Amino acid sequence: MRTSAATLGRVADALQLAAADRAYVAEVCTRCPALAEARALAHGFRRMLREHDRAAFLPWLAAAHRSVLEPFVRGLRYDVEAVYAGVALPWCQGQVEGQVHRLKLLKRSMYRTGELRPAQAAHARRGVSGPPGVAPLKRTPR
Repeated sequence: MRTSAATLGRVADALQLAAADRAYVAEVCTRCPALAEARALAHGFRRMLREHDRAAFLPWLAAAHRSVLEPFVRGLRYDVEAVYAGVALPWCQGQVEGQVHRLKLLKRSMYRTGELRPAQAAHARRGVSGPPGVAPLKRTPR
């Protein structure tokens, strides 16, 4: 199933796929028109984001609302202004999010050395062990 999803979602241009993958995508899309439509809409969404094509956003939203992507569109509509800004504006939060993540990891490593995380502590109280072959953490005296 994961291989199918990866093959279907890989590239919009079928010529960039290997011959076997191209035949597979054609066969799947022939047998399931809804999946072919969802694939086309997903690639349209990706293109719209990469090219910052704000004129295509509302038509894409209407088309996706009438497809199997309707639950995804429903989620986008909760904060449609932010999604539209993400399509229209050239800025990206990737660098900022990466730095925030790095700082959180650093903070965790500094302040929680030797302590059980809340989920691990709850399992320890209930007598639930971790995965087989993985030793549980032990508290170190301070």
